[in-house]
Amino acid sequence: MPLRMNVKNIAFLLIIVLLSSCGGGSFEKKYHVVTGIIDGNTIEVDNGVQIDLIGVQNTRESQAYLEQNLLKQRVRIVFD
Repeated sequence: MPLRMNVKNIAFLLIIVLLSSCGGGSFEKKYHVVTGIIDGNTIEVDNGVQIDLIGVQNTRESQAYLEQNLLKQRVRIVFD
């Protein structure tokens, strides 16, 4: 089954990200650039922090989608 996501879905996913190694504070108020796709549900931003995306299954299709649509994009992190 192919992964079908649109801009609304990506925006929703970015709103509900879970930071795996960072607490609250000023990190959340800044924009970051996605510098790497670790796997199908984990991204890395410009300061080296890896972020797990909530509600995204770790599949080859989701990894390919993230690489194609999110890599090198500017995002704002929001804590869940």
